[in-house]
Amino acid sequence: MKSNKKILNILLVITFLLSMVTTTATAAVVNSNDAAASFMTTEYDVVMKMKQTPVSLLEKAGYSAETIDTFTNFSFEEALLERAQLSENELFELGYNESQILLLQSYDGGSLEDNSQMNSLFAQVTGNLSGESYSKNRIEANFSWEWSHAPLLNGRIITDVVACSFIATNDENIACAVMVDDASCTIEYYRGDSKIGEDYPSFSSLNGYGIPEAKFPMSKSFGYTTGWAKKGTLTVAVKEVVPSDKLYSVYFAFGYGHTCLTLSPSIRTSGGGGLMFGLGTDDMFFKTISVRHDGTYDIYNGNNRSGQFMSSAQLFGIFGILSLIAMVAAPFLLVSLVTKIQNKKTPVWECWLLAAGAFCLWFWLLIVFGSLPGA
Repeated sequence: MKSNKKILNILLVITFLLSMVTTTATAAVVNSNDAAASFMTTEYDVVMKMKQTPVSLLEKAGYSAETIDTFTNFSFEEALLERAQLSENELFELGYNESQILLLQSYDGGSLEDNSQMNSLFAQVTGNLSGESYSKNRIEANFSWEWSHAPLLNGRIITDVVACSFIATNDENIACAVMVDDASCTIEYYRGDSKIGEDYPSFSSLNGYGIPEAKFPMSKSFGYTTGWAKKGTLTVAVKEVVPSDKLYSVYFAFGYGHTCLTLSPSIRTSGGGGLMFGLGTDDMFFKTISVRHDGTYDIYNGNNRSGQFMSSAQLFGIFGILSLIAMVAAPFLLVSLVTKIQNKKTPVWECWLLAAGAFCLWFWLLIVFGSLPGA
């Protein structure tokens, strides 16, 4: 009997600790401040990071030996030298300016360590985050990006991906249910300084509750003219599932993945509003913006600053399981409490566990009467 009581006590202690973690995980991010709204990286950094991926992981991911060999043996020197053979007009159409063209055409294929000035020829991508509109029931955020010129990994077979995941909190700083109200993606294709067309890629799994994810080719033809994807914008608006005008903030995790291997790129949710980039799809841009209903915002690197996100579904699921455990354990806890009082012993653990149970009860009452309208 004593061993059973110990097991139940341990379970209820775990219930209490987990309940504290799930509520503070969301609160920890709200008070954070981090980087500016813009970010810049280079294709060189991304590809070098991907080249460090162990071959065994690439093999497990399903890449062929030929693809892996091509990628691991990819040479920036060879790629730059090949591009240097293009005419001045062709390089201009890829977005290079006059000084870059002169520098590129002077390249003789030597080691980049001995030609550090060539590093300026690698494509840079700049990303920007902003809150577009905000209210107590609907919040919208925008992610835009722009390449300095066409990256070396460019063409119709190179498909990039952009995605957004999100979670929200209400006035009580508790995760609340939201869904996509509207989402749009625009890709602008250029030839030199001229925009030759736009494309509006469809979202792969946009059903209100999924993440908006769009894939697009880095090169596309419009009539007889071919351009490269210089700019893009992803705008996502979410709203309360049940209107209550209690929406406080929404965390939008935006990610832009540049394909480093020839298979289709992928971004998937990592749980609770986070994003994960598949092998061969390294993140050129990956940040989170927290937009509040008053228009103020914070920005974090990656998923968030603390590295923790707890979605409403996860939060309710965990508390549901913990509450079930508490209900089963409650009779044993009461027996133990009464027994200790009768024996004039101090029911220390029992008091702590009763406090944990009261906390869970408070949480559910708050959800029912504080978060959901019309209750």
